[in-house]
Amino acid sequence: MTLLLYLQLFVYLLLAPGLLYYLGENHFFFYDIAVVTIAAFSAGVFFESSLDKKPSPGNFVPSITKPLHAAIILLSILYVFVVLSNDLFYRRLGTEVMASLYAGLPLYQLLVLRIYEIIFLPCFLLMLLEARFLPSQKSIISNISKIFLFAGFLCTGVGDSRMRFIIPISLYLIFFYFPGKNRGDINGFVKIFVGVFSTIAVSIVAMSRVDFFYDLYSYLVSDVLKRLDGLELISRISIAGYIPFSGTLDFLVFSNFVASIPFLEDATELKAAGMTSSKQYLLKYILGVNEIDMNNSFVTDLFYFGGYPLLVIGSAGYGFLVKKVDTLLKGEAWLGSRAMLAMLMAFVINAFKIEMDFFGTILDILRDIPIIYIFLIGVSFVPMRDRKRRHEKNMPIFKRAGSRIIHPRWFLS
Repeated sequence: MTLLLYLQLFVYLLLAPGLLYYLGENHFFFYDIAVVTIAAFSAGVFFESSLDKKPSPGNFVPSITKPLHAAIILLSILYVFVVLSNDLFYRRLGTEVMASLYAGLPLYQLLVLRIYEIIFLPCFLLMLLEARFLPSQKSIISNISKIFLFAGFLCTGVGDSRMRFIIPISLYLIFFYFPGKNRGDINGFVKIFVGVFSTIAVSIVAMSRVDFFYDLYSYLVSDVLKRLDGLELISRISIAGYIPFSGTLDFLVFSNFVASIPFLEDATELKAAGMTSSKQYLLKYILGVNEIDMNNSFVTDLFYFGGYPLLVIGSAGYGFLVKKVDTLLKGEAWLGSRAMLAMLMAFVINAFKIEMDFFGTILDILRDIPIIYIFLIGVSFVPMRDRKRRHEKNMPIFKRAGSRIIHPRWFLS
């Protein structure tokens, strides 16, 4: 996860803003904010690394039970029904129109949408864990649940968002590829299929937007580089009005938190007005523009509210937690704890990308932990020794003999 975050910090805070400034598309480049953020993030990573704590070995592997597979199937069916009945197959999340539409949905339909979209990625990760560690756990109902879960995924707005395809791939890298220990040894055909499918899907979504631009240059600048500019919003705020060294201490930036409270009239009004993030508050009330969206990153909230001091503290804390997650993932103790599994999933799913509201992400993590934990009650934990035994049953006879690996030529010596 640390490497993925460093790549994003370089692209969003240095590469894209720098190129736009060089090409004359932006007349500003606040490289000092980028340098301070990356330096503080690195300090947090270094501090966690210096603790030198070896990850604990794992003793269990999570396995999805049949009742939970049935619940996944039912939830996927309800999700697809709600999406299609409300004409939400193609939708751009985060816009004022979508916020208003969501505010008008019946409560049960809104719950179906929210729960599925929170549970989808944990389901995806658990199914990958089973495919890697428990290949003998396949059953008819598990295969059916995978099909329905994938059908629901196609209704999550992937037709309008490249990020929707990139997120599952990124989570696969974080949980399986980067930690090492051959945890990524999932069926090669599956990896190739997913890679090819994702590449084609992302390309189709990207190419579908080319017709809206005059030429390829305009497309690359507007739909690629500007979408990767993580300093645009905070740069415009800084130019429009002076931000003190210690920030504005404007507590109204947290007013969107009210929108997260269910059954509250003020929350409904905020959702209808599209005020569901600090970014919307900054756009409407600080910049005074009618734009429904603007490129953003976690540095905006930190720098606007607390200036350089909070930017340093927040970035360092972020780097520390990201590196801590990597340390935990290298061990496998988290595989046998529902609480640890819920906390790791909630953190990684919400915090693995820097294109986010910093304070809003903290709220999302705290919201998702109990939901994911309740979902994980339907998961059983198979002892690690049973995992090894079941894995050996799927190996050729000449490759297993108790705990030893046997090669045919040994019998001839």
